[in-house]
Amino acid sequence: MKYLVLLLLLATLCSCQSQKAHDFNTLLDSAERKVFRILVADSMESSRLEALIARKPDVALSIGQKQHLELSKVIKEIDRTDVGDLQDGKPLKEASIKYYEALLQLKDIDILEAQLMAVTLQGDAARAQKAQTDISNLAYKRLELHKVISTNDQANYQAKSKFEKANSIR
Repeated sequence: MKYLVLLLLLATLCSCQSQKAHDFNTLLDSAERKVFRILVADSMESSRLEALIARKPDVALSIGQKQHLELSKVIKEIDRTDVGDLQDGKPLKEASIKYYEALLQLKDIDILEAQLMAVTLQGDAARAQKAQTDISNLAYKRLELHKVISTNDQANYQAKSKFEKANSIR
C-alpha cells in the first residue's frame, strides 16, 4: 500500500512537471505567432515601408513604435514566466528573450530611420544632410543586426529542441 501511494505521488509530480513544460512550450509557440503577426502578417511592416517611400515619416514612426511596444509585451510575457524547475527551461527562456530583444533592436533602427527622415524634410540643409548620412549608415547597422538575429534564432532553435527532448514534448 505504501508503494502504491508513493507511486501515485511520484506520477502526480511527474505529470505536473511535464504539464508546466508543455505550458511553457505553448507560451513560446504563442509568442512566435504573435511576433510573426507583428512583423509580417498584419501588414504593419509593409505599411511602415510604404509610409517611408511616400515620405511620411510620422506614419512610419507611429507604426514602428507600435511594433516596438507589441514586441516588448511579448518579451515581458516570456520574462515573467517561472521556469526554474523545468529541465533546460532557463536556457530556452534566455535564448528566446535574446532573440526577441534582437528583433526589438531592429525596430529601434526603424524608429530612428523615421525620425531621421523627418529631419531631412524639415528644411535645414545642414541637419538634413547629416540626417541623410545617418540614414545611409543604418543599412550597415541593419546588416550587422541581421547577423545577430540569425545567430540568436539558431541558438533559440537548438535550446527549444533540447528543452522539448528533455521534457518529452513532441
